[in-house]
Amino acid sequence: VPTFVTLSGGQSSATFTISTTAVTSSQSVTISASLAGVTKTADLAVNAATVTATVIYAGTDSGIYRSSDGGVTWQQSLDLRSLSGTVWSILVDPVHRANVYAGASVHQSNTYNGVVYRSTDAGQTWAQTTVFTNSLIPPSTLAIDAVSTNILYLVEIGAGIYKSTDSGATWQPTSLASMSSLTADPVTTGVVYALDNAHIYRSSDFGNTWNLLAAFFNFT
Repeated sequence: VPTFVTLSGGQSSATFTISTTAVTSSQSVTISASLAGVTKTADLAVNAATVTATVIYAGTDSGIYRSSDGGVTWQQSLDLRSLSGTVWSILVDPVHRANVYAGASVHQSNTYNGVVYRSTDAGQTWAQTTVFTNSLIPPSTLAIDAVSTNILYLVEIGAGIYKSTDSGATWQPTSLASMSSLTADPVTTGVVYALDNAHIYRSSDFGNTWNLLAAFFNFT
């Protein structure tokens, strides 16, 4: 579940203060925003996938915010407030780091859709690439192959895992359904892991087939 910083007052950008002077991978930082005399704070988990030198991305329930100075200041680069949008996941291409992907849920034409956005300029601008229509389930997790970075994976919680071989332009379902999360091996190409509330699966052929690694007691 993402942590959100909600902004109001019609502002298209905001300056945040950050509680640390240096942002490193796997670090949790606290950011605060003051708009119209109201200050809000939230913890922001920063992981290796969202750190590109000094560039950091934050997904919120109003869009995407981008910092180019290690988290000292932030500007909104994708505004989804008019679509009642929420960004659930952000992914940086580990090879071509100007390519960034985001999974979001938006309200369009009186229905909720899952949407994938792509940036080719390190998050300065965004284009909508894919729409999962009539979907109350957002693309909650995105993953990318370590070597063939045109290959992406996403999870719609409870609905299954989808795969793209064209950098997110089109998606096809895999044989694995009802998953809650997934991750791609950061070193070995073709290896993907998927999780539901009781099982862990592994694929070594880019998600074409899956093997059960472990089963746990279902607490739900």
